Amino acid sequence: MTIRQTFELGRIELDGRPIRDGVTVTVVNDSGAPVLAVRSWTEHGPSAAEPIGRMTVIAAEGDIDVDTEPLLRHVLAQAVNGRPAVCCDLSGVTFFGAAAANLLLATHRRATEAGQLFVLRGAGGMTEHVLAVADPDHVIARY
Repeated sequence: MTIRQTFELGRIELDGRPIRDGVTVTVVNDSGAPVLAVRSWTEHGPSAAEPIGRMTVIAAEGDIDVDTEPLLRHVLAQAVNGRPAVCCDLSGVTFFGAAAANLLLATHRRATEAGQLFVLRGAGGMTEHVLAVADPDHVIARY
């Protein structure tokens, strides 16, 4: 069973509430259509050659822009605060703006300062193009 929390665009008020694994949080536009859905789960690390144990995956599906970025920021901050390894899965992202790139760079910086692993996966199309400009040296690991 998937639990859903829904927020209206421009009214993302999480008030510090944690979002548990298995919960899908969705931002909808004025018509009620989903704009961004974020969910999390735990799985094994990125490779068998360098096992890191369990890793929290935060998957985004839809548009990440200045209006929806607060939701992803909240979920990533929560994960980085409590988990040694976090992966942001971008394979379902359809729009990836500058706010999204800035968020991922800030999250990487925060994780690095705390001695944690933060990686990206599934970046393609527009997402990879924006990341190529914002993070040309692949400071944020991708797999």
